[in-house]
Amino acid sequence: MRYLFLILSFTCFAQSPADLILEEYYTDAAKENFYPRSYIEQNLKGIYFVSGRTIEKYVGGGKDDKRAGTIVYSFNDLTGKTDVLILIDKSKIDKLQNARAFIYHELGHFLGLDHEMNVFPAIMNEQINGSYLTLKL
Repeated sequence: MRYLFLILSFTCFAQSPADLILEEYYTDAAKENFYPRSYIEQNLKGIYFVSGRTIEKYVGGGKDDKRAGTIVYSFNDLTGKTDVLILIDKSKIDKLQNARAFIYHELGHFLGLDHEMNVFPAIMNEQINGSYLTLKL
């Protein structure tokens, strides 16, 4: 019984892959003297791996097989505030490195960057592995 409690307590504190990638993002940003943690923690509700169908419900415009992620602004009736979510199409994730690229890209948009090849071309490119990362509204 004691071991079961240890296992249960450990799993309660385990971080999701998105949380681990977010921590890496903060570390990588700090190497460039950029410290977005406070802003992200205060303004981003979460990063979620969802189906493409769920993304379609939020962004509209029908099915887009190339779309891999988006940022969603959703009004929360309970809090009276707009929640900001990053949604990543879980079917587009084939390995953790790919997930990292998608999350870094969407965080770039969250922080105000567009699809610019002059600024962070490896991160803010419109495509990664042939998948369009963000629906441009």
